[in-house]
Amino acid sequence: MALALVEHGRTNQLDIERNRLTAHLQASNSLAPVASVYAFLENARDSYRLCSSGACGSRIQRADYQFVVIPGQSTASNGPASDVYHVRCFERILGAQLAQYLEFLLPTNCHSWSERGLLAYESNSSIILDYGATAILEEFKARQGVYTQYTFWREMDDHTTWSLNRISKPTEPAIDPVDNWSIITDYVENGNGLADGLTRWKTAKVSAQTQR
Repeated sequence: MALALVEHGRTNQLDIERNRLTAHLQASNSLAPVASVYAFLENARDSYRLCSSGACGSRIQRADYQFVVIPGQSTASNGPASDVYHVRCFERILGAQLAQYLEFLLPTNCHSWSERGLLAYESNSSIILDYGATAILEEFKARQGVYTQYTFWREMDDHTTWSLNRISKPTEPAIDPVDNWSIITDYVENGNGLADGLTRWKTAKVSAQTQR
């Protein structure tokens, strides 16, 4: 009985958070010709911020992947300018509604730095998303029908796989230390969530770096 009550409380908490987050996204974007709020996938710069999910509340560890929602939901003058979430928590909150907001999920890189509110793009910034995680996010979106800046390269590839050369730009040298991740689809299998793919990718990347 006690466990059932706890589970019921968690479900109610998620419902409340889902309603608040979706209302924030809808209100911020409904009247704007372009989205005025984004959720940026990036590396956590440090470990001082708590996950904005009330059902979680734990700290996001430095260098972990996180979603940063800008602007945040707080209306207080001294409140944070952004909300931060573990990828899994963000995915859990939106649930089945995640597909409706994929176009507002952006990787933090040279193409999104102005929307992110950065004064200037720094390719060596600790928050810049690595190429593998970027491709996983874009492949995840593309599989659900969201056209992204990488969809063209994906469609031109007969094997629907991406390599570092495929997604690198002249202004973005391939700095990722991992060479053997050419089949991004391995990390975005049908039925698996974004958090699962990113976790598997990070594990593989760390393993490859350790072996070098």
